[in-house]
Amino acid sequence: MNRVIILNFVLAFAFALNGVDVRGAPNTVESMKCLKSKNYDLAAFRAQTDTGEIDEDIINNVKVANAAGIGAVDVYIVPCGNCGNPRGQVIKVVNTLKGYKYRKIWITVETAGWDFKDKEKSRKFLREIFDEAPRHGKPVGVCTNLEEWDRIVGRDWRGGSMFPLWLDGGGVFRPFGGWRTWHVKDIQPCRELCDLDCDITYEK
Repeated sequence: MNRVIILNFVLAFAFALNGVDVRGAPNTVESMKCLKSKNYDLAAFRAQTDTGEIDEDIINNVKVANAAGIGAVDVYIVPCGNCGNPRGQVIKVVNTLKGYKYRKIWITVETAGWDFKDKEKSRKFLREIFDEAPRHGKPVGVCTNLEEWDRIVGRDWRGGSMFPLWLDGGGVFRPFGGWRTWHVKDIQPCRELCDLDCDITYEK
């Protein structure tokens, strides 16, 4: 029995990923190779801004991460709740990235771009986002935290709990929104790691 427990622990550790949530200017193959050399094998890039616009660097960033051999290249959408057309926001990102290799789509629920006075309106918007995103053949996750989620849709609303949670900003996890644990967690700012503007993350 002890051997089984130890083996399960080793396997869980082996499949865990150290990664980065990258912000800022276009990245290079060299910066991504630098990450790879330091055993970071997850890189997440913004595909849509909170104004509903496609991030102008997303295609470059996905391409260079793949060229450098990063094993898990993820993208995230920051929905613009005030822009309307939630399904269209997802479809626009998917169409932009058609033909490019990436692993997963994260929906980042943070305070920019929302009407905080109408939680039901925000819930309806996110229901459509969460319904549309899995239709395109990629796994989906939600990136948020208790404070952001509570402000936008209310801490007890469970509308995204069918997806894994990326705990935005890290810190101590407290259950909310139907999540009992996190899947990915921000650990700390990169502090000049490979000259990137990023946060260090950990995926279980």
